[in-house]
Amino acid sequence: MLTCDKERRVEELIKFKLRPPEVYALTGYNKRRLRELYKEIHGEKPKKGRLALHVNKKVDSLEKNLEIIIFFNVYRKMYPGPLIDIKVDRLIKSYKAYRLISENIIDFSLAYLVLRDIKIGWIKPTKCKWCGKIYLFNVNHKIIIKTKNNISFAFKVQTPYFFVF
Repeated sequence: MLTCDKERRVEELIKFKLRPPEVYALTGYNKRRLRELYKEIHGEKPKKGRLALHVNKKVDSLEKNLEIIIFFNVYRKMYPGPLIDIKVDRLIKSYKAYRLISENIIDFSLAYLVLRDIKIGWIKPTKCKWCGKIYLFNVNHKIIIKTKNNISFAFKVQTPYFFVF
C-alpha cells in the first residue's frame, strides 16, 4: 500500500518535470498512474523517451557546467559521504536549496542525472592530492585519433570535466 508520503514525493518529482520513467525508477510508483498524474499537473502528456544516457550529453555550456558544480556542492554539503543510493527526499531538498542560491540554469532532470551518474560510477569524484579540491571525472571518455590513412584508434581515458570546490 502506498503512503501519503510516497504520493507527495511522486507529485513533487512530477512538478519538477522529471519524466515518468525516472520517477518510476526512483519510487516504484505505478507507471500508468504516473502518466496520468503528469497530464493532470502539467496539462499535457509527458515527453516520450528517457533522459540522456550521460550528463555530458546535456551539458552544452560553461554556465551549465558551473551550475552542476554548485548543485553538487550543495548536495555534498547537505549529505556528506559516499553516494550509495539516490534518496528522493535528499534529491528534492538539495535541489530546492540549490534553487535558493543559484540562477537555476540546470533543471531537475540534470540534477538527477549528475547524482545517478556518480552513483553508477560514470562520474567519479576524486580529491586532488596537491590542492585538496574535488574533481569530477568522466570515467568513460573516449579519445578517437584518425590517421592520414583513415585508421582510427580509440583510447579510453579519465578526463576531468567538472571542477568542484
